[in-house]
Amino acid sequence: MVIPALLISFTAGAQERNVPDTVAGIPVNYDPACIGEYTLPGLLVTGSGEKVHSAEAWMQMRRAEILELFREYQFGHAPGRPEDLRFEVFEEGASAFDGKALRRQVTVYFTGEEEGPKMDLLVYLPANRQGPVPLLLYLSFAANWSMFDDPGIKRGMVWNRDQEKVPAPERSPFGRFDIMPFLESGFGFASVYYGDIEPDFAEGIRYGIRSVYLEPGRERTADNAWGAIGAWAWGLSRAMDYFETDPDVQ
Repeated sequence: MVIPALLISFTAGAQERNVPDTVAGIPVNYDPACIGEYTLPGLLVTGSGEKVHSAEAWMQMRRAEILELFREYQFGHAPGRPEDLRFEVFEEGASAFDGKALRRQVTVYFTGEEEGPKMDLLVYLPANRQGPVPLLLYLSFAANWSMFDDPGIKRGMVWNRDQEKVPAPERSPFGRFDIMPFLESGFGFASVYYGDIEPDFAEGIRYGIRSVYLEPGRERTADNAWGAIGAWAWGLSRAMDYFETDPDVQ
């Protein structure tokens, strides 16, 4: 069992204060009164108006319709697993955290090419495990090398505020992540840096995985295609593809 996780901070009461109407040059709305009237579609009613009365009808019809609504209006349409996806385990099992964990490091090549888009996957497993373990998969906004107090991690590169790729700093501005409570509870922990998949700025598509799937002559995706968040989710799915091959992960 692999649990993907994106840790997001939220400040309560933000809607009661003055908030911007533009963020990073993009118009935004934080005021529910400005949304306008709308009617949510019925959860257990198909697009043709048929009511869902069974688990079979849900799985065969309504679930697929709802997933398509999310693709069309929220996360965009994304490709599936690439045929030439490749995993390179460049560290199989090194001792970490005073012998309490086993560290594994994997490069996931999205296109199979050495110089093509790729991400580094960092995996920790409890050293005292007796078999496959459940694992938490973390999408990090800092390089793995900066997030954990472990000198054995590959340093990696990050995108800075000037939209340049530079060596990862020694310490993340978010602080170090303490994963010992997870390991001591019998869980594994894995992390990927979101910028390996696609950086988060306006022209980031040129350097990320979405550029591989652009139609010839296009510099932008279609309006209903995946954005950066969709690209990060796609990258996490490729990590899940790797875990299906790892006998130490439940």
